[in-house]
Amino acid sequence: MTRKHLHELRKEFPTAEITINGSGHYALSWSVFTVIAAATPSDDAYTLCAYRPQWHQGVIGIVAARLKDRHHRPVVVFARAGDSELKGSGRSIAGFHLRDALDLVSKRHPGLLVRFGGHAMAAGCTIAAVNFEVFRGALQVVAREGLDAATLEEKARAEAPHAIPFHFHGNYFASA
Repeated sequence: MTRKHLHELRKEFPTAEITINGSGHYALSWSVFTVIAAATPSDDAYTLCAYRPQWHQGVIGIVAARLKDRHHRPVVVFARAGDSELKGSGRSIAGFHLRDALDLVSKRHPGLLVRFGGHAMAAGCTIAAVNFEVFRGALQVVAREGLDAATLEEKARAEAPHAIPFHFHGNYFASA
């Protein structure tokens, strides 16, 4: 990798951490945890939709999965796909079929989704960039119809990590 190429990458992906190994291959990574910590849905939100112009399409699935795990809500995360479109990657929770939800959004809002596909737990879609807020609201409505607050709270308790007591024994940890 040349200095010029590295400079171009840093310009194109200013929030990325660029790692270069000895043979010149590189990897881009984003500080996903910063975004996850900052993205907090309101208490009455049944879904979470996120978009940052600098995100690359290659990371939005990871971001969606982490946000879903943290907030126990269906999540769709978007990245730019050309000048006028956004490509979204979604992850869902048990009890909410994400691909069927997108199908319902497309039927209620013809033309909102340029394309979509997937299955119950993961789906993707493309929308016009100007329709991000419309999409967010439409998915929220569908989620309110298909989920209830008790289900969201139950999932949060069920998916929370369980404390396992460990004790330090010299050079290793052992469960109690």
